[in-house]
Amino acid sequence: MRKSLWFALPAAVLAMAAVAAPLDEDPAVAAVKLDPALSLDRTAYEPGAVVRGTLTLTNDTGRQVDGIQVTCASADPSDRMALNGIQTNQPLQGGFSGTLRAHQTITAGLTGRVTEDGVRRGGLEATCVVTAGRFTTLSGAAAGVIGPVVPVTGHVVEDGKPVAGVTVVAASQSLATLDRTWTAVSGPDGRYRLSGLRAGYYLLKVPGRAVENDFLFLVAGATADHDVVLTRGE
Repeated sequence: MRKSLWFALPAAVLAMAAVAAPLDEDPAVAAVKLDPALSLDRTAYEPGAVVRGTLTLTNDTGRQVDGIQVTCASADPSDRMALNGIQTNQPLQGGFSGTLRAHQTITAGLTGRVTEDGVRRGGLEATCVVTAGRFTTLSGAAAGVIGPVVPVTGHVVEDGKPVAGVTVVAASQSLATLDRTWTAVSGPDGRYRLSGLRAGYYLLKVPGRAVENDFLFLVAGATADHDVVLTRGE
């Protein structure tokens, strides 16, 4: 399954940067003609699981390309790749180098493990860097991690006052639990509690009402205290 890096994530985004492109006058065209594609063997992983990736590279430039180098960062969670300001939670390691004949396609297998940071954040983003001369592009893929449960509590408020009897719905935006929802109802003091949510990204909704601070990012190891602020309109 081919996926873009950084879920809308927020994911993850697929980042592409061309410093210069001897393969083509237009760097974007050169990137398409090399067409790197990284995929992962699952959409969600358990903590500590082996991650297997496949990078496919196709040469549609119409001529042989020498000096191709593919590099993926270390699987060490403390070793985070920084390229053009992008930080990645990188589970894969390894790479390869060589020559790609015209119209040739090569496929390489890469392996690693779910990082500690991936467990903490409920997701991982794999990235490989493809270079040929001065041309550089990134190929990435994202997946969820089934991390620990994070308790969520807070108050439903409107105009600074607590509101009772309001239904709060948390909709997962993370690949490990995508499309799942959790529901709670605020008590007499406006307090609500959501149970069973795991580390990752969520949207908070109140049926029929607009919510000011509707984005929730849960990190393992901490209890989230998040007030739901109602605004006028829907």
